[in-house]
Amino acid sequence: MPFTAAQKINLPLDILPHFYMASVYFTTDSLADISGDGFVSAKDMSLLMYGWNRVGDDFANVYGQLSQAMMAQTNTGVATLHLSPSSGTYNVGQEFNVQIHIDTGGQSVDGADVVLRYDPCALEVQDITAGDTFSGHSQSTCPETGEIEISGSGQAPFNGSGTLGTVRFRVVAGNTPSGLQVQFRPANTTDSNIAETNTNNEILGSVGNAMFNLTGTPSRPSLSGTFTSPDGSYLTRMDNLVTLEVNDACGGVIAEAVDFDVYYDSAWHSLEVDRNRYDGWSAGWHTAGVTDQNVSLRAVVSDTNGNVTTFIQG
Repeated sequence: MPFTAAQKINLPLDILPHFYMASVYFTTDSLADISGDGFVSAKDMSLLMYGWNRVGDDFANVYGQLSQAMMAQTNTGVATLHLSPSSGTYNVGQEFNVQIHIDTGGQSVDGADVVLRYDPCALEVQDITAGDTFSGHSQSTCPETGEIEISGSGQAPFNGSGTLGTVRFRVVAGNTPSGLQVQFRPANTTDSNIAETNTNNEILGSVGNAMFNLTGTPSRPSLSGTFTSPDGSYLTRMDNLVTLEVNDACGGVIAEAVDFDVYYDSAWHSLEVDRNRYDGWSAGWHTAGVTDQNVSLRAVVSDTNGNVTTFIQG
């Protein structure tokens, strides 16, 4: 394998690498040449399929390399989305509006999708109104996960800047800071995106988020975390899975990433950073070469509010 685990890139492991490999089949493209034989062939596609959904080994880096190439190929990045206001101080019980502004960067577009994440333990969605950019609109809110989806489209293309929609929030708990994020990864069509007319290319290049100071009582409850494996009494000499259960008293899901570390031989050693919030929080640990001793586990949780919470066991 031409890539090592140390070179691993934290990018989504999805279908993009397969699209990219297909586009450079029977060439000498170095990114898609997983086998390292100098030619992109069925051997490389087989290796890619074998590595599907594998995490923590060389295949993760292969997916990252190919995803990065696909992103560069498909994303022109001229359009923007930003939230207004981007900051402010609001008290418990107060309502305020946040507008989602779109600028197509001089390109004609057929539609736009926006996925917003907010803290449902501190904010409550009261209303969503359509903007002035597209004739057709749809929206949905999931208070359990703190996600808002807003889509706009029309029979006629839109070119310019305007408001895609306005969300009215009510403050239900004090929390400083409290973030509101436009979910966006280049070339990913499952989160926020803007589709160019005729080509349907993704042209969203950047987003502007918001951070608010929410004051008053009650205060937002703190996150709690519990290591669910290993159980603290036994580790194998091979592969172990370190898992953390993150709980929120109000049911919100605001954790964005968990950085796992383990302490042995008088030092902390990094395992990996889990950025996939949809399948639980975990990291693999291969303990071969570690002598018998007491160890400690550490998980550093980053959330959408910009806060960091550390949990240690042992």
